[in-house]
Amino acid sequence: MTAGHRTSYIDLTLNSSVDFGFGSYHFQAQSTNVAGTVQVDLSSASAGGRFYSDSACQNLIPANNSKISVSIALGTSSANFFYADTVPGTVVNPTTTITAADDAAFVSGVAPSTLSLGPGASGVTAVNLTVPASTPLSFDTLTVVARSATNPVVSNSARIGLAIGIPDRDGDGVPDDRDACPDSNVAATVIIDGNNSGVQNLQVANGCTRSDLIARVGAESVNHGDFVSGVAHLTNWWVRDGSISGRDKGAIESAAARARIP
Repeated sequence: MTAGHRTSYIDLTLNSSVDFGFGSYHFQAQSTNVAGTVQVDLSSASAGGRFYSDSACQNLIPANNSKISVSIALGTSSANFFYADTVPGTVVNPTTTITAADDAAFVSGVAPSTLSLGPGASGVTAVNLTVPASTPLSFDTLTVVARSATNPVVSNSARIGLAIGIPDRDGDGVPDDRDACPDSNVAATVIIDGNNSGVQNLQVANGCTRSDLIARVGAESVNHGDFVSGVAHLTNWWVRDGSISGRDKGAIESAAARARIP
């Protein structure tokens, strides 16, 4: 019985010895209808266990000849008593088994699949789920179940909706639903209107490459001077954040100056 939990009754036999654990409990000593008064002796393996005659656990059942007992009267089948304990039960680090499955059968494992936790403790487990690149699905439901290894009836579960199979049109590793430039220019170097700067065309923010941002400046410029000035502003930022050198800055601006944009 788990510390702090309550149960409605438990069958007790003569001289039963049960460690119930911390908490207050209401029990019935039960038998079939008796032909004479039956005495049921009560004892606890816990040093903090006490037996009471009232639900508030204020009135101790007195000991008689060093025994604590309740009587099942003639013609009846039960007698109530109450138990309270101030000492935790003896179950230490109960083992919980973790399992997981999803509707699309993409789950490949759970690690760790068992957790041993003390009272009030928490643990973390990882569910490994691999979605094939070719899947036509866009949504999956994952179910995770935590179950007591010693008592499978004791369990808890959670269902989690997962967005899967989100396309990445430009293949830059940023799904389209989070990509500010879903059709990125992914050329190896920054090339402006056919003029190759030789500077690496790296992804700089939100799925956009350097070439994407330069193209955006070109689309928003009213004349060529405006375009060259806008590219200079970009390269100034990149020099300040350390992503390009002064030499790279000059190479990109030179390519922009030679370009026929807009």
